[in-house]
Amino acid sequence: MKALKKLSCVLLAVLLVMSLSVTAFAAEPDPISITVSNAITGQTYKAYRLLDLESSVEGTAEGLYVINEKWAEFFAGPGSEYIVNAGIPGVGKAYVKWNGDTSASRVEAFAKAAQDWLAGHSGITADGEKKLDLSEGANPAKAAGNTVVFENMAPGYYLITSTAGSKLTIDATIGDVQAIDKNDVPSIQKEVQENSSGAWGKTNDADAQPGDVVHYRTTITVQAGALNYVLHDKMDSGLTFKEIESVQIKGGGDVSKDDYEMLSPSDGCTFEMKFVDEYIAGLTPGTEIVVSYSAVINESAVVAKPEINDSWLSFGQDSETTHDQTQTYTWELKIFKYIGTDEPAEEKEPLEGAKFVLSKKGKGADGNEVDLYATFDQATGRLTGWAEATVNADGTITYPEGSEMVTDKDGNVTPARNGLDAGTYSLIETEAPAGYNKAEPMPVVIEQGTGTVKDTVDNTVQVANFSGLELPETGGIGTTIFYTVGGILVAVALILLVTKKRMTKES
Repeated sequence: MKALKKLSCVLLAVLLVMSLSVTAFAAEPDPISITVSNAITGQTYKAYRLLDLESSVEGTAEGLYVINEKWAEFFAGPGSEYIVNAGIPGVGKAYVKWNGDTSASRVEAFAKAAQDWLAGHSGITADGEKKLDLSEGANPAKAAGNTVVFENMAPGYYLITSTAGSKLTIDATIGDVQAIDKNDVPSIQKEVQENSSGAWGKTNDADAQPGDVVHYRTTITVQAGALNYVLHDKMDSGLTFKEIESVQIKGGGDVSKDDYEMLSPSDGCTFEMKFVDEYIAGLTPGTEIVVSYSAVINESAVVAKPEINDSWLSFGQDSETTHDQTQTYTWELKIFKYIGTDEPAEEKEPLEGAKFVLSKKGKGADGNEVDLYATFDQATGRLTGWAEATVNADGTITYPEGSEMVTDKDGNVTPARNGLDAGTYSLIETEAPAGYNKAEPMPVVIEQGTGTVKDTVDNTVQVANFSGLELPETGGIGTTIFYTVGGILVAVALILLVTKKRMTKES
């Protein structure tokens, strides 16, 4: 990884392929300056003098060059294909000249060879170094007004690199040199899929209990010149990386597995994906690579705390894009049961033993919309799933195992229920404590993005129970007993009335 970060692509391949067929020379060439315009903010530019200009024809761009001793090894190896001995007799020095045609592609190939050699020789120091940052009046982004200037440089044949890894050539060697950086930096965009709607964005209000899968995608926008693309992804402790699902060109096909590799992270990342330089170099600037992958919610996920997934792209020598993040939340619901009174009370008296279930609309086993009931781990309060209830022959309802919530002596459902998605639910009291009436079903709304339970304090739904007689529902003994008792009382009254009349007549 360190070797990759040391690699710098060429900015200025050459200042000009020089002509060495000269006859008259000035004694000492004047210092030069090199100006790189359209420079990229935040990038470091370095100038390396490959060849030293010992003398020049006054008023021209011609001169005699010798190899800079720091680059002798390069020119004895891969550089020998491009720079050779000039063969000038009787001068006592090894002056050099360009070998072969001077096409732009050949000049760029020479620059690439120098780049590759430099990557493996960290001891080679630059003759000039400049970082463009905002303190120097640079624009916040790449712009024509941004310039990097190397001043009082010794004349010679220069290679200029940047940490962005851009490539360009200029057409001057002696005097004041002007160069334009025509390249740009890559960028990324990170998204997460919302579980409930399937939409992509920055936030997922997930039904996030352990074992649930969350889907992510990162889009890399490729730019010209930059190499060493490594996608970094870092997940919070509540997320466990599952797998890479696909790597595709947006609007195109899959990226071959031969064009990228998975690295073993050593810097705290969850995973790193390195793209092959030749593959990136062959893409049109603006091409978008979409990397899709997934993670699993684990037991470390904390309620109401975002589980962050952070992505960025490193490129060039030691540059990286702005980090882009997504957040996955899980929400909780608190329930408090108290004794209702006709008059407002300063303190609400808690009521133990009330039983509830939480329902929502969803698709049943047959695909039709039905009432689904939340099931929970009773020890942690975490949502474990949604299931249908069973309607029995006598009309009573059997709710799914794990769905029942019972208030304790403090009137609370403990622990609070968590792992819920934003949305609308119904809180149903299935059984009231003895001597109290059941409350009507209550709508519960968990708001998107904040997890706030609407119309509550501290996300607590407060439910009152009033004391009194409640008529049994369908499936119970109904009103039969009342009719029976009433009938007996009427019969007794009639008997007493008849008896009284007879006694009156007899007397």
